[in-house]
Amino acid sequence: MKAFVSDLDQTLIFSTKWLALTEAETLLVECYEGKPITYMAKRSLEILESISKECTFVPVTTRVKHQYDRIDFRNIKINHAIVANGGMILENGQIDTVWDDYIRRCLKDVGHYREIFCIMEKVACNFSVSKLRKDDEFLVYLVDDRADVHFELMTTERAELNKLGWNTFLVGRKIYCLPNFITKEAAVSYLAKEKGIEPIVAAGDSILDIGMSKVAKKMLVPAHGSTNYPKFTDIVGIDGSIEMLNLVKTLM
Repeated sequence: MKAFVSDLDQTLIFSTKWLALTEAETLLVECYEGKPITYMAKRSLEILESISKECTFVPVTTRVKHQYDRIDFRNIKINHAIVANGGMILENGQIDTVWDDYIRRCLKDVGHYREIFCIMEKVACNFSVSKLRKDDEFLVYLVDDRADVHFELMTTERAELNKLGWNTFLVGRKIYCLPNFITKEAAVSYLAKEKGIEPIVAAGDSILDIGMSKVAKKMLVPAHGSTNYPKFTDIVGIDGSIEMLNLVKTLM
């Protein structure tokens, strides 16, 4: 079956700061601790619902499961979702145990996440960064307004992490550490091979998404994307998501 595989944050859904850049009607799609935090253009949701009736829509996100579960896609049916940047696959909301077993086996061949967390704790301490987080056993990330500066300065730590089998990525205000076998494209490839889900179009705004260009027939990056990959929208932000989804519809 044909599929549209897409990143979520800053591709289809947007934080409050993006609201000032659009006049489009928006819908609240996520609350956290009682506060509204994430929105989607009403028109984007309508187009996505239309797309999902013609093919399979597969969300592909770096969010972990409990963060992904907060998103309200209204009436859009989602059979498969990729979370934790490919570290976990959900089928009808439940963890795909075959993929999960594979990930757990591979984790034995790389540095333990506690060791990774200790290295990143030193980075956080050196740069006086208070937000250092870990999710499950395969995602450690640092959040700071000067993450780009820290990333350039942590050359030694990045080399150490690489020797332990973990990659580091700078995405906006975050520095992510992930085992080298956990990628969005690996999870998409698994769904194609094992579930017959053929990725026709992929979309995403960051370096973590670009690998999907290897497995999809077409890769779309919005104008505001933080990557050198060619951009496929002329408009940034929420309005850009409407433009992109209209393009997706013609490609599916």
